[in-house]
Amino acid sequence: MTAVCACIRMVFSSVGWENGFVHLPETAPWLAEYLHELAVFPNGKHDDQADSTAQFLDWFRRPCPVSSFIETMRLVERVRKPENPERFRVRLQAPPGHGAVQTFSGRHINVGLDGTIEMSAEDAQFYIRDGWTKLAEWTTDEEACGYRKSHPGWRSCRDGLLSSSG
Repeated sequence: MTAVCACIRMVFSSVGWENGFVHLPETAPWLAEYLHELAVFPNGKHDDQADSTAQFLDWFRRPCPVSSFIETMRLVERVRKPENPERFRVRLQAPPGHGAVQTFSGRHINVGLDGTIEMSAEDAQFYIRDGWTKLAEWTTDEEACGYRKSHPGWRSCRDGLLSSSG
């Protein structure tokens, strides 16, 4: 039963590997052994690393149950500290099959039901480079609070509307 569950987990996690969303270091003392275990899974002598990798990737795709509270606290902090560099925000269209992302700044962000995700422009640059579609960007805290279309600084990549940031 355990081997079957491990195989099923690995099949579901393969989407992330195949789409290039799982990154490994180019060199590491443990890399050769790890790659060998993945290559021979599930028929190898050892499968702990492969199975734990599949479990992590499955867990990572699931939305975090407290994410709305965490995002609310981040929003409050942005309003309290307007000099915050995260005021430069971007909305991206996530490729199918993504429930959440871990950004380079260390944030775990859930993908919305509409398949979009908002993050700092600094974090977004890596996803845009990997082929994610940028839908909009904005620069003020008021826009991040939901006043995007009524604010003169709102820019939509999809609608082709560009105006100066205000």
